[in-house]
Amino acid sequence: MLLFTVSDNNRSLQAGTWAQDSAALGKNLFSLLERQGARQIRALTAAPFSPYIFFFRKNRPDFLPTEIAGQPEELISASWTLEGPLPSGTATSPAAGPARQWSFLEWGLKPGEIPSPADQASVAVIGINPQGLETRLLESLPPGKTDLSAIDASAFPKLKLEYRTADSLARTPLQPAFWGIAYQPVAELALDPARFWKAPADTLAQGEPLRFETAISNLGPEALDGITLEYSVLAPGLPRESKKQKLPRIMPDSFAVATLEIPTTALSAPSQVFVEVNPEKDPEEITYDNNQGQFAFDIRKDEIPPVLHVTFDGRTLLHGELISAQPAIQIRLRDENPYLVLADTSLLEVTLTPPSSGKPERLSYRSDLEFEAATAGTRNEAQIWYRPTLTESGRYALEVQGRDASGNKSGALSYRVEFEVDRTKALRELVNYPNPFSTYTRFAYLLSGDEAPARYRIRIYSVSGRIVKELTEADLGPLQIGKHLTHGGWDGTDDFSQPLANGVYLYQFLLDDENAEFLKQPGGVGKNQFHKLVILR
Repeated sequence: MLLFTVSDNNRSLQAGTWAQDSAALGKNLFSLLERQGARQIRALTAAPFSPYIFFFRKNRPDFLPTEIAGQPEELISASWTLEGPLPSGTATSPAAGPARQWSFLEWGLKPGEIPSPADQASVAVIGINPQGLETRLLESLPPGKTDLSAIDASAFPKLKLEYRTADSLARTPLQPAFWGIAYQPVAELALDPARFWKAPADTLAQGEPLRFETAISNLGPEALDGITLEYSVLAPGLPRESKKQKLPRIMPDSFAVATLEIPTTALSAPSQVFVEVNPEKDPEEITYDNNQGQFAFDIRKDEIPPVLHVTFDGRTLLHGELISAQPAIQIRLRDENPYLVLADTSLLEVTLTPPSSGKPERLSYRSDLEFEAATAGTRNEAQIWYRPTLTESGRYALEVQGRDASGNKSGALSYRVEFEVDRTKALRELVNYPNPFSTYTRFAYLLSGDEAPARYRIRIYSVSGRIVKELTEADLGPLQIGKHLTHGGWDGTDDFSQPLANGVYLYQFLLDDENAEFLKQPGGVGKNQFHKLVILR
C-alpha cells in the first residue's frame, strides 16, 4: 500500500483532527499506520502542508516499509520494483564471441513443457559490432537449430540471444532447457597496463637501464602460444631499431607480463618507447587498435666530468719534487655515474716527457703500464699502474687526460706535473724538526738514487760523546727517495725511556757497508758528519 500527500496551500490535511476518531471509532489513522511501521506520521499535525510518503505491505512485519517526511515546499520522491506474475518477460544471454565465423544457434524447452494456445516462446539474435553497438538481426526463432553462417563475423564479432515468452492467461512462462551458439573463435590480444604496469621514474640518468613491465591480455576464448612483442625506441638523432621477443603461453581471460629492458647509453634527450603485440597479425584478431602503446621518458644527459687523481708512491706529488727512478705511479679515474662503466683503455691518455728529448711521448699499454677497468655494480673507478724504470737523471714531465664514457673530460687542461730524477746515491740533506723541541721531533731528509736503503741508524750523543740513544727504521719508518719527513720521531728519552735533560745533543746518520755510497757524495751528508739538536722543556 502507498500513502502520500499532495500539498495545496489552500487546503489542509486536517491532520490535527485525526486523533479524534478514536472516541467514535476506537481507532484513528495515526494508530493504524503506526502499527504498519510509520514513525513520522504525527509530524503532519504540526506541519499539515509538508510532503509525506509511506509505502508498506499490510500486516507484513517481515517487509521493510519506506517512510519519507519532507519540509514544506520540498519535493520528495521514491520508487520501488514490484515482483509478481507478469503476462510476458525476456531473458538475455551473455555475449558470445568474438568469432571468425558464425555457425548455428540451437535452443530447446524443458521436457514436459507443452505450449497452450496462449503460450508464446521464441529467441532473437542480437549482433554487436566492434564499437559495441547492438543490432537485432533475427527474430522469433522457434526451438531447434538455426543456421547463422550468413551473419558477417567481421561486422558483428559478437552475438547475444534474447529469449521472449508470454502467457496472457495462466501467466506461467515456458521454461527453456538450453541455448547456445556454435562458432569459430577469433583471438583478441591487448596491451593491458590497467591489469599490470610497473615502470621507473620518467627521468633516468644516462646509461641507467630502462626497465618496465606491462600486461598482455588474452581476451579470446583460446590459449595462445608464441605471440610476438615488438618494441623500438624513438630518440632524436638516432635510427629507429626494432627488437622482438616471444611471450609465454597466455590462457583465455588471463594475461602474461612482458618485461622490456632498454639500454640508454646512447640516449641523451626525451625519447619514446613504442610497443606492439602481434605485429605479424598472426593469429588474426578482431581489432589491432589495442595492440599498440607508447611510453615517454627523459634521459638526464651525463655532463659531470670524471675525477682524476695521480699519486707517486702513494702520495700526491708537488711540482718539481725529486722521486725514485723506479716509482709506482697510480692514476685513478672515477665517475659519479654508476651506469656508464669506465672499461675502455682509451678513456685515459698518458704522456711522459724525458729530460733528454724534451718531447712528450704517448705511452702505450705494456708490462710497466697496466689498465684496470671499473666493474659494473661497484664504485665506477678505473685505474692505471705505471711502474717505469727512469734511466735518465733530470727533469721529467707527466701529463694525463681522462674522460668518461660520455666523453666528458676530467679537466679543460690535462693534469701535468714535473719531477726530478737523480740516480746518484746520496743523502743530500738531514735536519730534525722542530729544533729546539720539547716532546717530539722528526727528521727531514733529501735522498737521491734508484732505491732507498732498507736499514739505517741515527745515533744521538751527549756533548761529551756518550751515546744516549740510537734510532733505527723500526722507530722512524722506511726511507724514500726524494724530500720527506720520517713517519716516526723521537720523544727525547734515552734507551731506558727516561727523559734526557735540557741541552744540546749531537746526532749522526749511519748506514751498513753495502749502502755506504750514500754518504760519500760531495756536498751531501757524510758518514762522519754530526748535526746539532736542542732539547728545551
